[in-house]
Amino acid sequence: MMLAIVPIIEGAIVLFLIILLQYIFAWTARLSRKMERLINAVPSLIFYDGEFIEKTMSREAITKGEIFSTIRNSGIDQIDDVKAVVMELNGQITVVRKSKGNGTSSLDDIKPLEKRLNTTLKKI
Repeated sequence: MMLAIVPIIEGAIVLFLIILLQYIFAWTARLSRKMERLINAVPSLIFYDGEFIEKTMSREAITKGEIFSTIRNSGIDQIDDVKAVVMELNGQITVVRKSKGNGTSSLDDIKPLEKRLNTTLKKI
């Protein structure tokens, strides 16, 4: 549109359709958990309770060295102090320390955590 290769009206229609589709997808994801999982990515568990999850590491192209580096950058010396390492939606790696509390966990959105973890660890 800015270079006058595409007429302004056609560009505006395409822009409107993109915005409309984005709204429809967001609205659909809010109404249905299945659609939300289909439309939106989920964080990936790459380390959990002392175990590297090799399948996920391979899919995300992450090495053990990168995980150790992220743990060090988090100020953690002992790997036993780490509950989990998560590849976030934006590509960042997050380290979650072990806690003594029994409340809601920051790992709860990685559902179903136990089922997925057990399946993954059996395949390792």
